[in-house]
Amino acid sequence: MGGMALVVGIVAAFLVATPARRGWLLVGFGGLLMLASFAFEWSQASNGRDARGCHDCEMFLGRYWQWYLVLFFGLLNWFAWSLGIALGAGERAWLGAHKELQRQRRAPVG
Repeated sequence: MGGMALVVGIVAAFLVATPARRGWLLVGFGGLLMLASFAFEWSQASNGRDARGCHDCEMFLGRYWQWYLVLFFGLLNWFAWSLGIALGAGERAWLGAHKELQRQRRAPVG
């Protein structure tokens, strides 16, 4: 689950995150995705007394569900996404510096 968020974060940052501000925007976008996932799970949870075989569920925000489990996995994915953003942006910066160094080495001196 977190592995896919890590890979997508790396690819997204490598393609988009040139200035640091874009990287932070991608991290914020990952947070919005986590909140959207939380809201979707809330909307799918039972609101009646029949929790459909869920023995560990509890009432939270008017629904019977395991909100702490959804929050845990959401935060785990957001952390993996953010780590992927950092790795992708770092890789892009390293490649840019490497290309600049190669260009300087080929330039005539004088």
